[in-house]
Amino acid sequence: MAGMSRATEDEGQLVAALVAGDRAAFARAYQRYNAPMVRLASAILRNRASAEEVAQDAWVSILKNIGTFQGRSTFAAWVFTILTN
Repeated sequence: MAGMSRATEDEGQLVAALVAGDRAAFARAYQRYNAPMVRLASAILRNRASAEEVAQDAWVSILKNIGTFQGRSTFAAWVFTILTN
């Protein structure tokens, strides 16, 4: 996946790389999803600092549980479900 742009990497490839422990994949996932995660958490919590903390906690859960992702939903839906739970 070296040299693959964010636009050309599909979710399946990203998830496979995350499951394999690819740190660059984590960086790509973070870049792709963190800002929308913080925006959603900010809208719910009405506090930017708390939203950033909740998003960070969600990333810990995402990385800890990436091996359980079964593809029944999109990866993005799974990420936002973790964020809001």
